[in-house]
Amino acid sequence: MEPLHDLIDAHCHLQEPKLWHDRVAVLSQVKSAGVSTLLCNGTHEADWQHVTELVNLHPYIIPCYGIHPWFVQTCSDTWLQQLETLLQNNPHACIGEIGLDHWIHSKPYTDQNGNSVSWTNESIKENERMQEQVFLAQLELARTYNRPVTVHCLKAWPWLDTILKTIGSTPLPKRGGILHAYGGSPEQVPHWASLGFSFSFGAGILDDKRTKLHNALRAVPLESLFLESDAPDIPPRNLEWHTPATMPRIYSKAAELLHLPVEELAEQIRSNLQHLLA
Repeated sequence: MEPLHDLIDAHCHLQEPKLWHDRVAVLSQVKSAGVSTLLCNGTHEADWQHVTELVNLHPYIIPCYGIHPWFVQTCSDTWLQQLETLLQNNPHACIGEIGLDHWIHSKPYTDQNGNSVSWTNESIKENERMQEQVFLAQLELARTYNRPVTVHCLKAWPWLDTILKTIGSTPLPKRGGILHAYGGSPEQVPHWASLGFSFSFGAGILDDKRTKLHNALRAVPLESLFLESDAPDIPPRNLEWHTPATMPRIYSKAAELLHLPVEELAEQIRSNLQHLLA
């Protein structure tokens, strides 16, 4: 098979220290792998500047700015104004990575003094309140400016559904959004699609044992499908340094699962991105 080209990575974190410090080498590797467009997702105020620096130097990187649910407790008093300013300064910017997460409550967290602390019922309740508040504020900003959103949902599907229902029948901006690293059931795909979501899948599909994930991929309408690296996170098995250069492997596996020529799949995803950003 000839090398793939013009691939899209719908979700990565080039600003993360693991990739940022070697960004010149990383981006060279990514271009050699045939990846031509990347959606770089910020996760907290402190990394938004790095996202902006990358975009200013490399126009093929699409910026996404947001507060990840793991970082809601780090928000400053001006985080929302800062986010709005970034959107005003960059008409191509999306909002992400935002969302809801219950998985985080299953592991200790680090407090302001650097101590490892277990969650209590009270601290979980307060964190959930903050997650909801920050998520809804960002979603409202996305609706106001009609910017696509990238949504993280981990062990929180009923919670996400409940919150979206409080907004109404059309909770997303007109441009819609992406459920990144989709981990919901195949049966729920039509419901989320009816709300305006697209679905993105990463290196998890490379694991032949993950039949539920494969079935979810097959359940997604092709016009609502994206693929992602989530680099440097969620690497393929036995790969220590994960970059968006893994995208050819992910595209090839997705094409195999969907019984499609990989070039046809790549063209479809390029069309999907054009529609999302139109």
